[in-house]
Amino acid sequence: MATIPLGQMFRTVAPVVDTINKGSAQANSLREAYTMQDIINTVPAPSGTITGSGAVGKVPEFNLTTTSIQNSVMGVSGTDMTLQKKFIRGTSFFGFTSSTNFQLESSSALNFQTSPEDTILYHGASPLERLRTHKGTPPGPNSIGVVVNGQADLAALNAPPSFGSAGTGVEGEIRYAQSGGASYIFLSPTTNTFPSGNWKRLLLETWV
Repeated sequence: MATIPLGQMFRTVAPVVDTINKGSAQANSLREAYTMQDIINTVPAPSGTITGSGAVGKVPEFNLTTTSIQNSVMGVSGTDMTLQKKFIRGTSFFGFTSSTNFQLESSSALNFQTSPEDTILYHGASPLERLRTHKGTPPGPNSIGVVVNGQADLAALNAPPSFGSAGTGVEGEIRYAQSGGASYIFLSPTTNTFPSGNWKRLLLETWV
């Protein structure tokens, strides 16, 4: 079987044309005639076959075990990309652990989780639940609201409510502030404009 050297140039002629002995012995030593069969024999045919099928809106993937194309867990719907599971890098991941539960882990530690019932923040290698918002039914520890596990700190004290029209409070607003040299917890039970009396305050005494 002839193997065509790399870099050879081709000029085709009809098979009846004699391409041998048309020059000197030196020139003939640099000539060689090749056929299409030689080219077929030189270029190896790919081994094996790839089978399989896909579905509209699915991103295909290659299965190394079955050497076939199949649907991946990723899909496309309009301008959105759908994901059935999660993205993983090393010991960290984010994605869906079920159809309704989304999680974020960093270095094998759970940091964030959300579902139709709860949104939870975690911290630590254990991990420890630090903050939870729950869509439950009161009363009870899992009732609607926010649960904080551990100490909650303010980065800085709030500004105390102002007098006059600037003293408007929003229903449920809480402020920890100092006013006139004393420390207070301010609460606005209703949304109203001063001086309608919407702000209430509780004096904090020195702990001895």
